[in-house]
Amino acid sequence: MIKPMIAGIALTAAAMSCASSFPYKYYGIWPSRDTLLAADPKNDLPLNLCEPDDSVKGKCVVLFVDQFDRLLADYISMKERLSKCEKNAK
Repeated sequence: MIKPMIAGIALTAAAMSCASSFPYKYYGIWPSRDTLLAADPKNDLPLNLCEPDDSVKGKCVVLFVDQFDRLLADYISMKERLSKCEKNAK
């Protein structure tokens, strides 16, 4: 269970390095930790920030690595298509 998770984290980190302009913050969660892990450890956040309150019932969104990878691929594809479209419009 841990090995596939480590591989997924490594693949996601590699994908993010190729798409450094991905404008959304993302965090990982390691089992049995109470921390949201940022790409840079100095930006880690406490997991309790995700706890609901009276005004916001869902403060955090969770994606599995494969879903995140599809989101990232869709973002990169959309960015490339938009760039081509803008070049053709000139």
